[in-house]
Amino acid sequence: LFDNAGVVSLAARQYPALALIVIGTGLLVGTVWGRARSLILLGLLVMPFAFAGSLVTVPIEGGVGERFYSPTGMEQLKDAYRLAAGRMELDLSGMSWGPEPVRVDATVAFGEILVTVPRGVHVAFDGQAGVGDIRFFGGHRGGVDVDLESSAGDPNSDARLVLDAESGFGSVRVVRTPTPAKELQ
Repeated sequence: LFDNAGVVSLAARQYPALALIVIGTGLLVGTVWGRARSLILLGLLVMPFAFAGSLVTVPIEGGVGERFYSPTGMEQLKDAYRLAAGRMELDLSGMSWGPEPVRVDATVAFGEILVTVPRGVHVAFDGQAGVGDIRFFGGHRGGVDVDLESSAGDPNSDARLVLDAESGFGSVRVVRTPTPAKELQ
């Protein structure tokens, strides 16, 4: 009601928590008036959804399915790549790199992100996974609420990528291609 009226703005992941608040309030009122035992079962049923919603911090947008992006220049590169559920592959091996760092933000709520970067490109990486794993070249972290901030490659390289990738439930992988990056233009 308050969300529709514009008084507050709730994300989809916050509704199960709101339901638990309402059920908890009903249980407190039930201690005075009685007959609130059935709310215990309802609260137990809602609790896994509230927990799962707390782990998904990425926007649930961008469609469902398999997406493949292979930009070759800055004009084809998007600032943000979003996918609600599925597999997103971003292949930067054919990219023409300029003197400015390339910034990319990629999110998937449920699924996998695979980013392929050519050799010779310095990558500054910030990755998160609510539940799942992150593989950044040789490094790996997995579990619940996973964060990995790292960089790889020659920091003096003219070809630089600043990558922010996040998965709610799933994985984030960043790999190198065996071919060198295109010459700077």
